[in-house]
Amino acid sequence: MTGLVKSALLVQSLMVLLEPAFSTLDTIHPAVDISALNGTPHVVAMSAPDDIHIPVNVTHPGQGDVFENLIEQKLHDFLSRYDGLFIPELPTFDIEYQDIASIALSLNSLTLTGVSDVSVTFVHQGHPGNQTLQIVLPQINLAVGTYISGGHINNLPFNGKGPMSLTLYKLSVTIKYEWEKYAILYLHSCVKDNSTNYDLDLRRMQAHFGNLNAGTDQGQLIDIMISSFGPDIIDYLEDLLNTSLYDILDDAFVALVNSILGCQNAEELPLEMVVSDAAQLVEDLLRTFLEIKVDN
Repeated sequence: MTGLVKSALLVQSLMVLLEPAFSTLDTIHPAVDISALNGTPHVVAMSAPDDIHIPVNVTHPGQGDVFENLIEQKLHDFLSRYDGLFIPELPTFDIEYQDIASIALSLNSLTLTGVSDVSVTFVHQGHPGNQTLQIVLPQINLAVGTYISGGHINNLPFNGKGPMSLTLYKLSVTIKYEWEKYAILYLHSCVKDNSTNYDLDLRRMQAHFGNLNAGTDQGQLIDIMISSFGPDIIDYLEDLLNTSLYDILDDAFVALVNSILGCQNAEELPLEMVVSDAAQLVEDLLRTFLEIKVDN
């Protein structure tokens, strides 16, 4: 199976899997049944919290960790709201790709964990204009209480019912950017608009479908096959970050850093707005991508 075919199949699965969650991002809280939530979403602005202040003795970039700690804390506080996200069930969906795959899959009792365990490292490049920030999430896990599947992939049956898990190990996002205004003590420094570049890397992805093709070793073979899709998915997402999603991410990153560092006239963007806009755009792009690839 080619990388393109593998990407299309798994991206289609992820698209349908995440679609119901996209529309509820503004009201989701950790470990809460999203079907029971109502009320007005709480908006978190990207400005620095009132109780966080940059000390006047902040060292030169690369010599201290104040800057990366502020970014790390801001990301952790926001992502903690989604750590433990619980979705009771998703409707059965179909994956069809020429004669290669035909799968019906339903998922129940989904739980997402590990998204708030984030570390940030700032790398000073030697010139004030060029910087690198690396964000690492050691382990993200999607646990499914019960999946039910029927169909085939290549010549292998895809029939089973049981627990399922999908784990991403050491997902890293490297962001390169430039300063428009640079101060040696960070204070009032400003990131330059449209200067960011995004690179994604994943150590490995591990998928497991319990009781798949029970009584045979085919389930293990399919687990290995689906796990191998990881690099293809990451490459596809990296391309999205630097093209169709670029404006949304650049605005968000620039606003986040500039508001924390006290850049004059820094814009404040609600993180929920950024997530919602990005999710909708991803959904639209994936639909277009899959329609083109599946029809050919």
